[in-house]
Amino acid sequence: MKAKLIFPPPSKKYGGITWGTEDLVNPPQSGIEVLAAVARQHFPDADISCISDSVASGMSAEDYAFSYRTVDDVVESCADADVVGVSVWFHNLESGLELARKLKEIDLGKRVVLGSYGVSNPLIARLVLEQHPAVDYIARGDGEETIVGILRGFSPQQIPNLFYRVDGKVMTGPSRPFNLNRRPRWDFTHTQNYAAIMEGYDSRTRLFGELRKGSGGSFIGRIGVQFTTGCEKAEQEGPCAYCTSQRTTTQSMLAERFWGQIGHLYSTHGITEYFLCDDIAATLPKLRALSEARKKASLPDNLQFRAYGYAPYFTPEDSTEMIRLLREVGIINLFLGIENFSPEVNSKSHKRAYGYPKIENLIGSLTENKVDVFLPLIVGMPGESEETLRYNADCLDRILDRHAKKTYGEGGIVRVDLSGGMPLRGTPWYNNLARDREVQEFYLKKTGMPLQKDIDPDYTTLREASAIYVEPMGVSPQRLNDHFNELSKICLRYLRPQQIGGFDFQPEMKT
Repeated sequence: MKAKLIFPPPSKKYGGITWGTEDLVNPPQSGIEVLAAVARQHFPDADISCISDSVASGMSAEDYAFSYRTVDDVVESCADADVVGVSVWFHNLESGLELARKLKEIDLGKRVVLGSYGVSNPLIARLVLEQHPAVDYIARGDGEETIVGILRGFSPQQIPNLFYRVDGKVMTGPSRPFNLNRRPRWDFTHTQNYAAIMEGYDSRTRLFGELRKGSGGSFIGRIGVQFTTGCEKAEQEGPCAYCTSQRTTTQSMLAERFWGQIGHLYSTHGITEYFLCDDIAATLPKLRALSEARKKASLPDNLQFRAYGYAPYFTPEDSTEMIRLLREVGIINLFLGIENFSPEVNSKSHKRAYGYPKIENLIGSLTENKVDVFLPLIVGMPGESEETLRYNADCLDRILDRHAKKTYGEGGIVRVDLSGGMPLRGTPWYNNLARDREVQEFYLKKTGMPLQKDIDPDYTTLREASAIYVEPMGVSPQRLNDHFNELSKICLRYLRPQQIGGFDFQPEMKT
């Protein structure tokens, strides 16, 4: 038996997207590696490998480069596979569907399963299975037991977390979370072209040192690892309006097991810099558990992590201890979920009000303790007005003036991610828009496609519809574009261009 697990390249309309810090090769995607390790545990004699979205070449800082694979390249690599699993986000969903279609053109007997958050929402899953016969199954949520069941040839009704068809009707199997402590240790050694890619992330190589020195930055945020699943904020307060996370119940692995996985990745690939990709990693219980377990583990001293933090969790009572524990764990780079300086806008996004003075004080404390900050801002969310746009620009200018740093590792704001508001399918924001008849009519007129049937919506049009019919902003789309450019120019006064990122689905907006 032969199985391939794929992370496809970006779809054509998202072709310029890169996921990471600085201008480096995209590493292999960790999620498919975890599934492959679980599958190999059950089928040790099977040929189970992974294909990520990019390839690398070059052995020095001058010629180290990467390029995206094409869908046709991936199809050729999967020609002899019996089962193909495809992990899709919103930006590569179209590529994933193209991949499925071309694989079935080669061999109708191949079993093709899609998974990850781009399709795991029940509405998207049903639309994909109704409109794309080349896709046999869709995994919902945890895919470990799902891929094993498919490889064993179980009937779909027996496989957990699976959408499937019966006589053309879309059905779903039982929902069952996977115990994180059952995950075997994983690495990238079964990924095509892994050696060339990992050369740039291996702290033992000359290339790593050259890239680290030459960029003036950090690789943090590239190699994904996971300690917990689920979002405490969503569990306690409800999900943010723009968040696609469908999992509110949280689950942790043993902290000792987490550090064992890190030690394995270091010994195998020499990795010292990671992205701890939990929905929220910076909570007091998690940091305490990780800190205590790390003290007992035999690990390199120079391990470093980037992680997510939710600003309201840094309360006056807990903030000092949390920042101390961040340093003990090795989290020296915090993606601080702010998204908007306006309490009114954040309130409409189902976030606790957390105004500028508290944000400035928190970033000041992080800076004093040499914790770098990634600051995300989203333009065009519900509740935006001319007043909130001016306020955000003023706050960004003030906070960068006080805390921006052009080098990593000294504390301060080292990156700003500017993004356009995207009511992604499956988010509360999208669901609110999809119920509005005027939004439906506007979308159909602008795109020629019924919103309810559009698997890969035009989010620019949806954001515009939101501003007109659901949350009137009093500002035009052009004003939002101008504001986006204004924020970019503010950032450029304080940061290097490589330190300004985010996802911009209208590239002409960026200067």
